[in-house]
Amino acid sequence: MMKCSFSLVLFSIILFATNISAQKILNSGFDANEYKEVMSVNSQHFDTLLGKYTLPDPVSKKIYRSPEVGMGNRWDYWKTSNNVGIISIRGTAPTKVSWLENFYAAMVPATGQIRNTDSTVFNYKLAKDSNAYIHVGWLFGLSFMAADINTMMHSEYDKGVRNFIIMGHSQGGVLALMLRSYLEYTDDAFNNDVFIKTYASAPPKPGNLYYAYDFEEITQGGWAFRVINTADWVPQMPFTVQKIDDMNKLNPFATYKDLIKNEPWYARAYVNRTMKKINNRSAKLQSTYTDLLGEKSFKFVAKALPTAVNPEPVTSFDYRVCGNAIILRPTKNYTDNYVMKSKKHVFIHHHFYAYWLLVNAHFPDRG
Repeated sequence: MMKCSFSLVLFSIILFATNISAQKILNSGFDANEYKEVMSVNSQHFDTLLGKYTLPDPVSKKIYRSPEVGMGNRWDYWKTSNNVGIISIRGTAPTKVSWLENFYAAMVPATGQIRNTDSTVFNYKLAKDSNAYIHVGWLFGLSFMAADINTMMHSEYDKGVRNFIIMGHSQGGVLALMLRSYLEYTDDAFNNDVFIKTYASAPPKPGNLYYAYDFEEITQGGWAFRVINTADWVPQMPFTVQKIDDMNKLNPFATYKDLIKNEPWYARAYVNRTMKKINNRSAKLQSTYTDLLGEKSFKFVAKALPTAVNPEPVTSFDYRVCGNAIILRPTKNYTDNYVMKSKKHVFIHHHFYAYWLLVNAHFPDRG
């Protein structure tokens, strides 16, 4: 009897361990073939920046396409043959309101609430640090999709799906980053047995350094990547202004008067004059950006979202990148056969096909 019980327990342990290991399909680290597949999936939105080139059809199967919501936002849900769910977020659409989402760029706290177009309050938390700030336009974009995506993930979870990839290119890429943060702090119903990997292709900068720190922490170990063509200007946006106030409180620039109090008067005068110019000019530039890309931009946003409320911005414009960088430097073949033989325009290095050429040049094996 004792021997039978021991065997049953041993069998149960082995079965439990097998089930746990079987649930994890995704692996940490950049997988070029994985990225190529989700690039193909994301390109199926079609009305994003494909240019005259198209990508190969994906192997994965489309399950769902959301309605267009908010500021022209849309997302798809696909599944791979081995039961990995792909959340594919559309990039900037060729409409005024979709472009406004990018230019509505004042910073707001990474935790709080906003009121969007249907007069409902969107409560959000994208970082645990109170010093973390994010782009308000993309926050509005996320607010219209988050509940629908969460519902789909829970439905798939109930069907046994435990592995998800979040993917986006351009505006879709930065929304992918923010969605990953949102899921980290908003949804605790997955019992810690869900694996989420994020590929942000050609993403602009989503928030400040403290947001970047937080994102890097929750995805460390190789679970989130930003893929960058170094000739592409979009990942360099939005504009960035760093003030002394954006730095940690304990720094020599904030306490410089204490450091120079024993210096000769002429040295103190020079340092005081220099620091005053630095502080005033950076503060003025930040204020200008916040006004033009915040309050004034919202007046145009309000035409599309008449019941939305413009949240109070923070006094910062210190945008930073986040996610492990996968660098796709242009090759000679890329320059000679794609750039030189194509119609040159500002998005030539930003197109899906540009990234497709470069990822295949640097990571050629898709087998």
